[in-house]
Amino acid sequence: LIGLALAALVTERPWRRSQVTWSTNLDAALTQAQATGKPVFVEVYAAWCGPCHMMDRDTFTDPEVGRELKGFFPVHFDSDGRGAAGHMRAWQADVLPTHLVLNSDGSLRAKTYGAMGPKQFLAWLRSAEPRGRD
Repeated sequence: LIGLALAALVTERPWRRSQVTWSTNLDAALTQAQATGKPVFVEVYAAWCGPCHMMDRDTFTDPEVGRELKGFFPVHFDSDGRGAAGHMRAWQADVLPTHLVLNSDGSLRAKTYGAMGPKQFLAWLRSAEPRGRD
């Protein structure tokens, strides 16, 4: 029993907290993006999505990922939320999680699918950043 409890602690890593300050309000993030010119990062997820939980547990707890996402307005977008279907169709977000980088005007800059570790996620995110950003 002790062995199972230790295995659960190591697997779940409850001491690691998200390094990302998420919004759930896409419209507010886009308004802020328009005012500042910063892009919006959207993770389309669902509460039942295993790979989404992997991202929360393994990637968004990484300090370097947290620092990088400070240059964006990060939004956790619930695919099962009210009014989500229209966005899902427009973004062609048919795999969860879907990761999007939106320009400040809401247009799509970059998209990828599935769970990624911190290094792979950072490489993708950095490839989607605007040139000349601080």
